[in-house]
Amino acid sequence: MKLSFKRNRPFCKNIAIKQGYTKELAMNSNHYIGSILIKPTTDLESTFRAYCLNRQSFMYINGWRL
Repeated sequence: MKLSFKRNRPFCKNIAIKQGYTKELAMNSNHYIGSILIKPTTDLESTFRAYCLNRQSFMYINGWRL
């Protein structure tokens, strides 16, 4: 799993929720430990955008197999 953080401007949890990021997931890997918000229809096996609750910014996650 490869993570990339994009910090163009600050976001808050409320903005992410208004944009449709309402499903919360807990992540625990070698690269990241924390919680993220994703859209309910997100395909987790491809590159997807998520909102990091710890860093309060959006990030892209490449391929996540459950």
